[in-house]
Amino acid sequence: MCRAEAAELYRPLFEKGLSDEADLVREAAVDGLLYINRAEALANLRGGFVNDRSITIRKKLIDAAGEVGGEEDLVWLVDKIGVNGEGEPAWQSILKILRRSGTGVLANWVARLESETLRDRLSGEQKLAFLEIAEQKAAGENNTVMLSSVSRALADIYKERGDFEAAARYLGMLNETGTAEVKKSVVPELLDVYLRWPKPELAAELVANCLLEGDIDPNSAIVRAIDAFLVEPPEGTDTNAVLQAMAGIEIRNPRTRPKWQVQLKRWIQRFGKSESSGKPESGW
Repeated sequence: MCRAEAAELYRPLFEKGLSDEADLVREAAVDGLLYINRAEALANLRGGFVNDRSITIRKKLIDAAGEVGGEEDLVWLVDKIGVNGEGEPAWQSILKILRRSGTGVLANWVARLESETLRDRLSGEQKLAFLEIAEQKAAGENNTVMLSSVSRALADIYKERGDFEAAARYLGMLNETGTAEVKKSVVPELLDVYLRWPKPELAAELVANCLLEGDIDPNSAIVRAIDAFLVEPPEGTDTNAVLQAMAGIEIRNPRTRPKWQVQLKRWIQRFGKSESSGKPESGW
């Protein structure tokens, strides 16, 4: 009942206390201003106190940012990540701000994920948590542009982590909904993911769809992806299974796809091995 009167009476004391040399006095002053109005106090204090020598003050402002902060607080909070005693609270506050932010804010930070300031500061788990929030927001607001950007970033992270099933899911979404230009870049990556998963039957299905559109040139990204895999296959991968899957692709009129036929024979001659001898096959 006396909140307004108390604020008017004590605000000048709290504001004066901010310049005191004693940490306990400054901490009490910050507490008082936060009790009066957290959003107003955060707006006034973020400029000069987020790096105060008192860790108590720094943590109070980190918590306040999580409760009432906005996009303007993300920059200084990100700088706290990795700092002993502040990194985890700062990250939790970042997530709280992102969850209540619109797609405009999230899109901006998706674009900044691979910037020099963020690339090495955020862990893989933190990037995933952030992107999952962005994905939910984009899907909820039907923001297809942002959803495409987020799917691209998620695919890259999952591929790097070796989670090829998840990477394939996001690349597959881009392949289904993207423009012709997007598909042109996504298909070779999706093919590489299928090969490394390994899902040779899915890789062959993807190549078969490409062959429906026309012949595949030896210099195409599709051929380069398969070639790179066969030259240096992941440990435990059965290259024979890949060659068999590719050789099993049905083409109604093979004469209409001569470049693919020639390339397939080259791979079989170079990489194909009989199960009994382990020696290269002369044919399939």
